Amino acid sequence: MELKYQINSWIDAHADEIAESTVRLIKKYSPRGEALPDKPFGQGPYEALMEFFSLCDDLGFAHQNMDNCIGVTDLGEGEPQIGVLCHLDVVPEGPGWTMPSHEGIIKDGKVFGRGAIDDKGPAVAVLYAMKALKEAGVSLKKPVRFIVGTDEESGSEDIPHYKKYAKMPPMLFTPDGDYPVINIEKGMFRAHFGKEYAVSEELPRVRYAKGGATVNAVPGLSSCVIEGMTKSQLEEYFSALPEGVTACATEIDGGVEIAFKGAGAHASTPEKGYNAVAGMLKFLSVLPLANKQEKEAICNLCTLFPYGETDGKSVNLAISDEKSGALTLAFSVFAMENGKAEGKCDIRFPVCGSVKLVETHISAALNAQGFDLLEGDGSEPHETPGDGAFVQTLLRTYHDVTGNEAYCVAIGGGTYVHHEEGGVAFGAEFPGSADHHMHGADEFVEIEELVLNAKIFAQAILNLQEI
Repeated sequence: MELKYQINSWIDAHADEIAESTVRLIKKYSPRGEALPDKPFGQGPYEALMEFFSLCDDLGFAHQNMDNCIGVTDLGEGEPQIGVLCHLDVVPEGPGWTMPSHEGIIKDGKVFGRGAIDDKGPAVAVLYAMKALKEAGVSLKKPVRFIVGTDEESGSEDIPHYKKYAKMPPMLFTPDGDYPVINIEKGMFRAHFGKEYAVSEELPRVRYAKGGATVNAVPGLSSCVIEGMTKSQLEEYFSALPEGVTACATEIDGGVEIAFKGAGAHASTPEKGYNAVAGMLKFLSVLPLANKQEKEAICNLCTLFPYGETDGKSVNLAISDEKSGALTLAFSVFAMENGKAEGKCDIRFPVCGSVKLVETHISAALNAQGFDLLEGDGSEPHETPGDGAFVQTLLRTYHDVTGNEAYCVAIGGGTYVHHEEGGVAFGAEFPGSADHHMHGADEFVEIEELVLNAKIFAQAILNLQEI
């Protein structure tokens, strides 16, 4: 029997087990929590790692626990040359679920639950790919190490725990992104800025304005309270709201509360959202506010981050290159109250840029409008050459298994290999596939996709033996 057919047949025969194993991991709800003794990232990530080790035991794989932060299991003898990196931690469940968020519901050929596609389902696919190779009796010239961490979503503080014990394998991929191969990830800069202004009792005034919960997302909701104007007076200004943002006013004690609704999006693709903070500020900028400093702060923010602009043009950062595309900027968090206005923005910049360039330009633009850069944190772009044997082998594997066109991709988001030299993202989402609601409500993965991922990973390991 041809080896490829034998491996694929074994994976097909274990599709139900792949789904059930994914359920087992989803049931261990694992957002980062409070550090506990011997559990640096909290109870959930620890339990997810222990469940992974239990899966390894069931499938006959030995494993190593590195400080209850990260684990490994190997296939083949000797120093690992191929590495696969997955994570078991998840973002919090968030609102809007129509079914239990961490019970792992199997329905209509899908597994639902937080982490189904990011990254628990893909982790199971990797493990079953390795099991298929083991069952087929494959002898590996280049051993494989499967590295499973528990802190990717909160800063990848798990990786140093691995590096205390071992080196990363020279050929490293993570199914923490998309097919065919992501070989370029833009750089990232997150800016925290603010200013103080004089408080006045004159009316009308803003009691508070706020929006956004996390720096890496376009805010879909925001709100404010206006004192000194009636509900009907404020509603007359709703015509100033930009397309994509709606508002609802409610009378409360001493003022009117206005709730704004846009549409959220990931900060790496801000053009897909309708920014409720920028929309709210545009509305506030046309109100007859009595405090000139308050009004000026609002108008200056509108100048810096105009509604609908996502390329950083107004802060002199509209840069792009052929390889990785254009810079994106998302004004993501804002709060204004008691004489303080503070905000955060998330900038993803192409390989032609640098952390220093972005910090210099955003700081100068903020200063010009009376704001200070309070804190900035960034990482440089990540690029692995697309013409090397490693990437070309992965591309050939993807084409051979799926029949689809294979090409390299540049993204604005960051994957688990962003800081690992020579690493790439390989899967687990397919071009043109359904929206799996990653980081959103009702996250899912199709069982057929998990099976196909396992086949691709198994074939990739085989093909990489030859380079």
